[in-house]
Amino acid sequence: MKLTFLKALFKKKKQVVLTVLSIAMGILTVVITGIVSTTGKTLINNELDSLGMNGISVTATVGNTLKNDTLEEIKKLSYVKQATPVIVSGGYLKNEGSGTNAIAFWGIDSSAEQVISIKLIKGNNISDKNVKNNDYVCLINENMEDKYFNGDAINKNLEVLISNETVAFKVVGVVETDSCILQNTVGEIIPNVLYIPYTSLQTAIGINTINQIAVNVNSVNDAQMDEYTSKIVNEVNASSGGSIVKAQNLSKQRNGLSNTLNIISAVLGTIGLITLCISGFSSMTVMMFLVNERTKEIGIKKTLGASFKNILFEFLGESVLLSLMGCFLAFTVVGLILLFLNIFLHLTFSLNAELFITASLISVISGVVFGIYPAITAAKLNPADSLRKE
Repeated sequence: MKLTFLKALFKKKKQVVLTVLSIAMGILTVVITGIVSTTGKTLINNELDSLGMNGISVTATVGNTLKNDTLEEIKKLSYVKQATPVIVSGGYLKNEGSGTNAIAFWGIDSSAEQVISIKLIKGNNISDKNVKNNDYVCLINENMEDKYFNGDAINKNLEVLISNETVAFKVVGVVETDSCILQNTVGEIIPNVLYIPYTSLQTAIGINTINQIAVNVNSVNDAQMDEYTSKIVNEVNASSGGSIVKAQNLSKQRNGLSNTLNIISAVLGTIGLITLCISGFSSMTVMMFLVNERTKEIGIKKTLGASFKNILFEFLGESVLLSLMGCFLAFTVVGLILLFLNIFLHLTFSLNAELFITASLISVISGVVFGIYPAITAAKLNPADSLRKE
């Protein structure tokens, strides 16, 4: 077995190489779909977190508006853990030498970090004092700091154009850059986000309302989330004497989206397994070809005392080796693809050891499953008939 397969490999290089490539394509499909699925779910969950879609969203009913008093009322509810206002508006970032860039203003308060995914990495967060005094301060992300302030933005002023007025915001903190793939790859098209006190944004654009209130409650399951969603609506509407607010359990919608993503992942995985099965049949065909080519050799081995088990495991080992060679080639290609995406497109994909271990196990199992028939065929050959074969 030690030299037989190598000799056969050199004799039938084209068939073996094509088989290895076929198996590699099957494994490659399984691994790539696994990586895309895992990364996609992670990115989408992160984006939903950044939008506050892990709690309850309170908005105004048609014909009504959310006021600051409504926010304070919700904060006082015993089952509410955190509540932060969200006001979104558009404008432009004015910077000499780089032209004018579109920017999204996101009005928040000091509790935003607990409700939406804002990760402070430098400086200070927006404080209660900033909110109370309508201070013109802001949080920017790492990319903006590097681009406009050469990595040193704290306490520097950032001029923006909002409601046709030029306003200077003092940078008090830097947050982690958005994880969105589109933001990373086409950041010049998708606006950067400037986080500022919601009261300052209200002053700048001349309003006294809130677009949305993102709420986190003390709950542990969907049933409690649904209960608290209804309670918020009932209590706020009861105190106002009318139907002024409505609420949505975003966690429930998020779970529904996660289930959809799981179905998509399962479909992609099934496609990968089908591809692997097709490559497995190719491996079986080559193994049968090698059995026919080595019939006389098998007869000689049996005459010299080789047992059914010896021949069986020899051919099974060769089949598994073919699969492992294809698996190694697939891993190499995956590594090169991910390296290219990271270097040239700055995309980071989620990798885990379980995926590669699973792919390796699938490769071995494929080698056994599709190699068992050729191996049994070889092991059952009659020595006398084998020796007569020219």
